[in-house]
Amino acid sequence: MHEAHAAFARLNVAALWPGQPQTLLTGQIDVAPVSGPPAAWRVRGQIANALPGPLDRQRLPVQRLQIDGVLEASRLNVTRLEADAAGGHVTLQGHWVGIGTANTTSLPTTGWQGTVTVSQINPATVHSQVAPAMLDGKLVARAEPGAIVFDAQLQPAARQPANSALQGLQLTSAHVQ
Repeated sequence: MHEAHAAFARLNVAALWPGQPQTLLTGQIDVAPVSGPPAAWRVRGQIANALPGPLDRQRLPVQRLQIDGVLEASRLNVTRLEADAAGGHVTLQGHWVGIGTANTTSLPTTGWQGTVTVSQINPATVHSQVAPAMLDGKLVARAEPGAIVFDAQLQPAARQPANSALQGLQLTSAHVQ
């Protein structure tokens, strides 16, 4: 069994993939086998972006990303993804089935499900034409045959920027299913 280790510094994704956001990525990604059947690989990585910014300005609104997951046959489990992004913090957990060969577990043969939690996210750092505001929330979603089922909860964060679009708004939360 073999391992893989990739380290990079000042990587600009746009130089390799025209049309993508400009980045200055520094980090590492490690892939190592997990003992025991079935064959599986642990994926761990840490990436920092020294050139964050809004998507509409050809930047990526992510400053830091850490991931820990396992790839097993046709299933990818993301046990932890944490990011400092959009001025706040994002966590994700989820799994995707049907990535490669036929699945040998009792799970469906294709699909995905995940949970994303956001804290102090400012949409203006994602797209510069959006008014500033700080948001907290949670999204739980899954793919089913012919549909995406989701439950999203979003509310203003306790701390707001001085020029927040939510100033004076009496919205306490939004819940969509």
